[in-house]
Amino acid sequence: MPAAEWGEPLVEADGLRVWLRTPAELPAGAGAGNALFVHGAAVHADRPIRAVELAAGGPSRPAMATAMPSPGLAAELADPGAASAILWGIVPLDPGPAPAALTLTARLDGGGLARLELPLTAAGPPTEPVAGSGAPIAIAMATFEPPDGLLERQLESLRAQTRDDWTCVISDDGSTDEAFARLERAIGRDRRFVVSRAPERRGAYANFARALAMVPAEAEYVALCDQDDRWHPDKLETLVGALGEARLAFADMRVVGADGAPISDTYWTSRRPNHESFASLLLGNSVTGAAALFRRELLDDALPLPPRAGNLYHDHWLALVAAATGGIAYVDRPLHDYVQHADAVVGHAGANRGVVGGGFARRLAGLRHRDSAELLAEWRRIYFAEYCRMALTAAALDRRLGGRLGKTRRRAIERALAADRSPAALAWLAGRQLRRLRRDDTGGSEAGMLRGLAWRRSVRRRGGDADLPPGIVGAELSFPAERPA
Repeated sequence: MPAAEWGEPLVEADGLRVWLRTPAELPAGAGAGNALFVHGAAVHADRPIRAVELAAGGPSRPAMATAMPSPGLAAELADPGAASAILWGIVPLDPGPAPAALTLTARLDGGGLARLELPLTAAGPPTEPVAGSGAPIAIAMATFEPPDGLLERQLESLRAQTRDDWTCVISDDGSTDEAFARLERAIGRDRRFVVSRAPERRGAYANFARALAMVPAEAEYVALCDQDDRWHPDKLETLVGALGEARLAFADMRVVGADGAPISDTYWTSRRPNHESFASLLLGNSVTGAAALFRRELLDDALPLPPRAGNLYHDHWLALVAAATGGIAYVDRPLHDYVQHADAVVGHAGANRGVVGGGFARRLAGLRHRDSAELLAEWRRIYFAEYCRMALTAAALDRRLGGRLGKTRRRAIERALAADRSPAALAWLAGRQLRRLRRDDTGGSEAGMLRGLAWRRSVRRRGGDADLPPGIVGAELSFPAERPA
């Protein structure tokens, strides 16, 4: 699938033309210590651009990359001067109101500056907590076109819990009328369920963010819930008891097919959970949201979720915040059946395969049948989907939690942010691969990111395209449709 055309520039002023590839929305309250991933292109009418700085309501920061190859834009404009125009970077947001604009400052060849502002649009007022029943446990469920049969089985497993002191808030992501009616029928007159239907589809990440914002203020614990699994009766009781001093607890899962037939008695068929190592968790998540329960107070630090970049998921962010501020507990036995079917957002096989896929021998065999262009395209995908995701979450954690991060965790964040420019940080990432000989808890994330960073270092020398690969979800960052003069 070819990359989308660039079209008309979003903003044109001060001799600059700017395009962006990351159009979506700033979440409500996004300024509460957060970060944005920005990817686009900038061309000056008279001189080449040597460097770009980005800011959003705070001090300017150098872009992660500037004047990268843009053959698609150059061909579209019929302008050879646009052949090195792509830029990207991460922009920290200070706590406080969401910024009104993104400021881009271009440093021009031969000296001088050109600057313009790109107005930002917020998603609207934040979702308010629902009025709860006073129950200490809140179950946050996100639904979209819930599958017939699986939904009913999941709801019955909630009703069968040994602890019945819960409220379940459900955010439906704009399902069809038929699917939403099926959801309402399955709930029936059970007042423990509170359903809110979003006016339009926003995707799983934003829908879970909405469900979490609906959690009643008086709840003590929050459990995440998928629409198509089946909980074991003691799941809530066991996870609450396992918390101890931790802020979040999660458990193993039994992997089953849509018909309930067992596939694996454990989720960890080729890697181990990494909840004890903050650096490993930053590299690759192993805390599946559907297996987790956490203290309600965690949401005070975790919401709003960062605007999405690459393969960032809500459960990964929640796990990172919990690990950074109080720790994670693990129950080494399955507490629910994790259903695998064609419509699942993230499956067991993908999570255990990791970033680069398969074991060493399998990857080596695959290399023999792929040319260099294919490999570089895959490494480009990994760079944006995984490394930029890691850098965004590291920047958001640093902005959100500040001095609450201990020395070890802060060092991991600093290395994550510096790996695309610092030889020492790159060596740290490469050295972590030796750790896999003793304990593989990242599924090969280090190897994948090293390949992505190799693409980052070689693309300007070798040529190619530094545009976002097709299918990569950019940051949830929105610009108004009107183009300022």
